[in-house]
Amino acid sequence: MKERKVGYLVLGFCLAFLFIIISYDMTLSQIVNTSCSHGTECAMYASLRLQRGISFVLLGVIFIIGLYFIFNKKIRDIVKDKKRNVNLDSEERQIVSLLKSNDNSLYQSDLIKETGKSKVQMTRVLDRLEAKKVIDRRRRGMTNIIILK
Repeated sequence: MKERKVGYLVLGFCLAFLFIIISYDMTLSQIVNTSCSHGTECAMYASLRLQRGISFVLLGVIFIIGLYFIFNKKIRDIVKDKKRNVNLDSEERQIVSLLKSNDNSLYQSDLIKETGKSKVQMTRVLDRLEAKKVIDRRRRGMTNIIILK
């Protein structure tokens, strides 16, 4: 959550920076218009366009950094989900989808009821998932709670 706050702070900084750029550009344009007698061929106009371009490019980079901080966790979660499902067979995918639909955790006994597998079959599938570091098993009374990493 802290990264998102930093992202919003950076976007707020972008807005303030945009206001400063616009006011500076307007003031500089007035100065160039009143002091340059050569018209648009004056070198000061080219300098003004260059400064405007550089400031908007910098503003764009800072804006993208702010967006990155805001959406960073979501991007990580999407990548994590893709990595998690790459080497899974259909049984393992079924268990992972059940865990996702139940707030990333379920009792092992509930998984057995949902899938219709025997205790031995479920234990073997969970052993494979645990070896692939997709789940954690924690002992709770007479059963385990299965937690999606």
